[in-house]
Amino acid sequence: MDALLGKWQVIKEETVGMEEFLKAAGLPQDVIDLYTKLDYTVSTEKEGDGYKTHIVMEGVGEQDYTWKFGEEFEYAAIDGTKPKLVITKGENDTIVESYKLEDVNREWNVTRSIEGDKMVAVTASKNGQMTQKLRKV
Repeated sequence: MDALLGKWQVIKEETVGMEEFLKAAGLPQDVIDLYTKLDYTVSTEKEGDGYKTHIVMEGVGEQDYTWKFGEEFEYAAIDGTKPKLVITKGENDTIVESYKLEDVNREWNVTRSIEGDKMVAVTASKNGQMTQKLRKV
């Protein structure tokens, strides 16, 4: 987990499959456009017996949340939805973010791992998957 801490910048040109994934999930085109153009940084630090994550989304705003492994909390997505989120430790030093948006029966997972000097975030659902890479800044 320690390798995933710190500040990470998305590498937009290394994102694979985002538009297809979002279309398959049934999101409207304006939301797809918002996500595909999004440039962001994510910072996660240890705080007490939990963690604090700070996200800066260029042109959209900032977001903070605190969390503990295995405890559900509500996450405010940039499209205005509020899925429930549980973060757990996965295999091989990964973390898994499990999202559930019950009112539209949508679930997805994001698995974060380190490959070389990059964080790899694979988002998967019954509709397929997409991959984003981030570099430490």
